[in-house]
Amino acid sequence: MQASRFEARGVLDRPVGAMVDDRSRQVVAWEDGPARTPLTLLFVAYTTLALVLTGVGVTLVHASFLNGVRDWDLSVSEWLVAQRTPAWDDAMTAVSRAADTVAILGLALLACAVLALLHRWRDLLLIGACLGLEASVFITANALVRRPRPPVDTVGTAPGTFSFPSGHTAATIVVWGCLALLLAPKVRSRVLRAAVWLVPVVFATAVGYARVYRGMHFLTDVLMGAVLGVVALYVGAVAARASSLADHPEMAS
Repeated sequence: MQASRFEARGVLDRPVGAMVDDRSRQVVAWEDGPARTPLTLLFVAYTTLALVLTGVGVTLVHASFLNGVRDWDLSVSEWLVAQRTPAWDDAMTAVSRAADTVAILGLALLACAVLALLHRWRDLLLIGACLGLEASVFITANALVRRPRPPVDTVGTAPGTFSFPSGHTAATIVVWGCLALLLAPKVRSRVLRAAVWLVPVVFATAVGYARVYRGMHFLTDVLMGAVLGVVALYVGAVAARASSLADHPEMAS
């Protein structure tokens, strides 16, 4: 009876451990450390990520020794402008809109509704933790760095936010990565499991390319958005795993 009750808590009680490896054991072992609770872990992660990402962004925008990087950044954007065609403009606009706030939140809410119906509360925590961490760090770094968008003609209207980092790229990695985390452990075939993980990689790459193509971001904005997305996904998974193991200390042994 106890085993069935444990299983009903959600796939995060086991499958996410496959991603975080044995680190979940360390989370439980740190009884007096910063990872004792998911909220504390997420707060520490937010503070660290926001400081690091803001520092990287300010250095990228203002440091004189990175003039060459900024010139290269601009040259990439200008080269993509020269490659534009009407058909490709439409395709890249569609890809970019698939990662807009409404689309991302809609997909996340749909996944949460399904998980709630299945009583997968730990899985809900995964999505909430990852997306909340990503969004809060993005908003902080974006407001502090205030990097202007590339000085090129845009395909469509640019958002009112700043250029660094790419929130579209980060959010795509987080949401589709969460779905991969939840679905991959259910797939027995290694080939199909690899295909599940390939989906967020392909989507994030396409979205990042579309954002630079449309003149909304520099390439370095997209790269740092990808870093933010990957780290937020990992930390959110560890936080959800820590919450699960806190209820079942016997798993740490």
